[in-house]
Amino acid sequence: MANIYLKILSDAKQLPAAYRAMGTGMSTLIDTRRGTTFSGWGICQFLYKMNEDGDEWWSNDFRLLVDTSGSLWEAVLAEQYEPHATPSRTSSVSLDKVDGEKLRMWHTNGWDFAKMKRSIEAML
Repeated sequence: MANIYLKILSDAKQLPAAYRAMGTGMSTLIDTRRGTTFSGWGICQFLYKMNEDGDEWWSNDFRLLVDTSGSLWEAVLAEQYEPHATPSRTSSVSLDKVDGEKLRMWHTNGWDFAKMKRSIEAML
């Protein structure tokens, strides 16, 4: 099974050329925790969670990205709204590089691994 993760990581190396050939513009994201800057393309959204508790709500949008060197990244775009005495709405971006171990974890934990795999293969 480990070969499937290596193949995905290898296939990802070809994605920047495919996006450039299609003329797809790059996005830039900045990790609000560490200040890491990401430049590249979104491959797919693979999980979206929204929770509500009265007027308060929060959401987490999980995305798979590829940078200009062909490395995979996980981005979590989070938003939260708290309607207390002073209402506040906060947003954050979290970026983490994806390796074979993270792919294995997603696969075994039931995340939409097949969608991620199909999205990468469709670009090649």
